[in-house]
Amino acid sequence: MNEATTQRPQFRWRLKLAFSLLGGPLAWFLHLFLAWFLAEWGCLRGFPALSVFGLGGTVVLLVVVTIPLTAIALAATMLSLQMMRAAEEPPADGAGLGQSSRFTARTGAVTGGIFTAAILFESIPLLFYLSRC
Repeated sequence: MNEATTQRPQFRWRLKLAFSLLGGPLAWFLHLFLAWFLAEWGCLRGFPALSVFGLGGTVVLLVVVTIPLTAIALAATMLSLQMMRAAEEPPADGAGLGQSSRFTARTGAVTGGIFTAAILFESIPLLFYLSRC
């Protein structure tokens, strides 16, 4: 086995670890920024022509932003849990990185869960507030 094929699994492993660690916080940051932007812009401009199931346009846009970003944060959390299990027994091809991988995956699982909950909990008051804009 040459060096290039040995490096490829390690690169994929590290890329997965990076997403599992940073996916939740980045999704939360994007959600916080976009929700703030949509709330300010939607309340000032208003979307009277856009209404879905009796909800105003700003609320619809917030839901459209919240669902995929929650899914990204949840995917990062689930990948972290999968990486925690995989880090316990690294494969023979050298893709596992031992103790640091377990720590990174465990940290990603905790932060991913926290940030997934943060996205959901910060959306609830916005939905009630924006329904009055």
